[in-house]
Formats: sequence, structure tokens, C-alpha cells
Amino acid sequence: MMPQQNDPLYEEPTRPLGVVKDPARSRRSLAIAMVFAVLFLIIAVGIIVWLFVMPRNPVVTGSQATEDVRDVKNVTLVAPADLPANYAKTEQSTNDQTRTYYYDDATNCGFTVGVAAANNGKTAKETATATITSAQAQGITVAGQSDGSNFELYDADDADTTYEFGSVTLDQDVKVDGVAFTQQNNVIVYKQFGNKIAVLSYACKAETWTSKKVELATLVSKFTVKTER
Repeated sequence: MMPQQNDPLYEEPTRPLGVVKDPARSRRSLAIAMVFAVLFLIIAVGIIVWLFVMPRNPVVTGSQATEDVRDVKNVTLVAPADLPANYAKTEQSTNDQTRTYYYDDATNCGFTVGVAAANNGKTAKETATATITSAQAQGITVAGQSDGSNFELYDADDADTTYEFGSVTLDQDVKVDGVAFTQQNNVIVYKQFGNKIAVLSYACKAETWTSKKVELATLVSKFTVKTER
């Protein structure tokens, strides 16, 4: 005979093991999962858009300009090996200044290369301008002046080193006997090294300046700087 409920030996029947699912709770869980999925998708899209539109850091190529030139004792500007032969070289250095001309008589264009002592009473630009204009023939005067673009010249012994030169542009009137043209353009490139100022100018008569100025500026950039420390 089976024990009755009031019998001490009676045990409440246990339910079979299992999970009774709540449909409403399942729907809530699915909705939460979908919300998180949408959030993750929005974040992922945001990251991708950010990667495409964020500014890139510029890639530095070539050499880096070296500005610490205070201990330079002497400086020389070296003409490029491929300087066209039509720019004939004329040396006119003195004890106080080095000065070399490269001039093309056919186009009336050329270069003046020099090194001058720094003048405590003048800026490097003023000294460079005076160095070039004082070397010109009597009758050449400055009609206008403006600051120009910077030039980067390589070190003659170290291809990883460059020096940044400033420049000034002169418009000049020419009234010289035997010279057919009456105006010329002159760009003076300069930089101070220690107590020396390296100067390099290129000039051309007004009639051919427009057609020659790019070539002249390119050749200037091929000059190299030799320093002694």
C-alpha cells in the first residue's frame, strides 16, 4: 500500500527536470540583443568614417634644413657641375670679398656668387643687397624691391643637410653706356653663416626675364654650400 500524505513516510513527488520558458521574457532579451547589435554597427561605421576623413600626418621626405650655423668660420657657394657652358665664369674676388660671375652675353642673364663679412649695423638682407648692387656697373639703380621666396640649398659634403636661404627681388633701371637694355630683374639669395654672409643672385634683362626666370631659379637651387667649422 502506498504511503498517504499524512503518513510520515510520504514524500512530495518531485517535478521532472526542465525549464519552463517565458515568451515575454524571450522577446525582451531579443530586443536588447538587437539594440546592442545596432549600437555596435553604428560605432563600427563611425570608426571607418573617422579613419577616412581624419587628417594624415604629412610624410617628411628629403632632407631637413639645418639652421645651427653660428660656429661656421668660412662658407663657399659651389656652382653645379651641369651649369650650362654659356654662362661664362669670371673671377673678381678681392681681399675683403669673394665674388664670381657666371654670365650669358646672348641672353644678358647671369649669376653673381659671393661671400661678405657680416655687418653688425645691417641685417643679412641689407648686407647681401649692398654686396650685389655695389658690384654692379655705375648707372644701375634700384627702382623697386620686395621680399621673395625662400631657397633650399644642399650642403656640398652632406646630402642629408640643407640650408634655407632668404631672397629679395629687385627691379632695376639700367643706364649704362654700351648696354642696349634699360631694365633688368635681379633676385638676391642670402644666408648668414657665423660672421659671413653667403650671397647668390641671378639677373636678367626685362625682355627675357619671363622666359628665363624659372631656368635661373632652378640652377640656383643646384648650387651647394661648403662650410668650414
